[in-house]
Amino acid sequence: MFIILVFVTGCRDEPSPSVIQAKSPNRRIGNEVYPRLIEIPEMMNDQDLLLYVMRLYAFDSTIVLKKSGQHNGYNKKKSLVFTGNFKDGKPDGIFHFMDKYGRKLYSVVYQKGIKEGPIVFYTGNGFLKASGMFKNNNLTGNWLEWYDYKTPRMQKFIDKDNTVNIFEYNRKGNLIRKGTSTSETDSSVIIRTTHYYDNGEIREECKELFLFFRGSYYIDSNKTYYSNGNLKCIGSYIRKIGATEMKMITSDDLTAGRISFRKGRWICYDSIGSISSVDYFNRFYKLVRRDEYNSGKIRTVTEYNGVVQYSCSRSMGYYVKEGGFTEYYDDKAVKITGNYIANEKTGKWKYYQSNGKLIKKELYVHDTLR
Repeated sequence: MFIILVFVTGCRDEPSPSVIQAKSPNRRIGNEVYPRLIEIPEMMNDQDLLLYVMRLYAFDSTIVLKKSGQHNGYNKKKSLVFTGNFKDGKPDGIFHFMDKYGRKLYSVVYQKGIKEGPIVFYTGNGFLKASGMFKNNNLTGNWLEWYDYKTPRMQKFIDKDNTVNIFEYNRKGNLIRKGTSTSETDSSVIIRTTHYYDNGEIREECKELFLFFRGSYYIDSNKTYYSNGNLKCIGSYIRKIGATEMKMITSDDLTAGRISFRKGRWICYDSIGSISSVDYFNRFYKLVRRDEYNSGKIRTVTEYNGVVQYSCSRSMGYYVKEGGFTEYYDDKAVKITGNYIANEKTGKWKYYQSNGKLIKKELYVHDTLR
């Protein structure tokens, strides 16, 4: 906090800068040419600030001026975009960047064109929005965000081993997400994440393995819980993401909506802890069978045609029954057998008493009894 106060105090009194009248992409200033007009990356509503900071790496390379001293930068509409000092043609010192309305968006310290020191974001009314620290152009140490100037939204801590710990809060100050990234390499990173209900009970926890070179990542040991603390579902996901986009994912970007595929076996329970269903997905992430239970006892077994289950919100999606169907009595004795094609009853359906005696046969064509 001391660092932030020193930074803000240092930004209060600004010298009167000279003005670059950038009328064209190659505006000549004396014998020098300003290479391009500055177009600062636009910040959207509810922008993920850490991802926004990553976009600034490419933006930094556009801030070039073959002069030294205090200068302003403008966009194509001749609106002020930044003010800061140049040394040997590179940003050096405190730079202030403005949004499209002319309000201060963020301030950052450069040394010889490299971000070195604090970066501070501001709200539209000038309150502190986020702060962090750069070292050799890399965001390091702690990252703090606020809903307003006093209510924390996110805290990100990086220890000496580059382990990232993230804590996210709702507007009431309750912890809603905790994440830790470990075992990070150039090709993969393991992230453990826990989400919470407002009452403090765990809502979801998972271990995620990002594989950057494959353009996808796995969510292993995914567990969801009821608000009473009982286990709700357990299973694994795989998400398909383009290789370029994958490189932009950071340890705090865990909830963005992307196409998710369930894989392997998924087990779900009712709120009192009894098993309610088991789903089986093949190696192509397609549902092939579902076992449903009642009070922990097997009730039905249904085969499916392997249509891919997908969802951007991890919902159940839409399945098509195709194959065998069996219903059981409480003592696991067979009650009904039959077949489905495209969700329609087809062929012979047989009905049994609990002692195994066949009591009825039916013939279906396109879900119609004949």
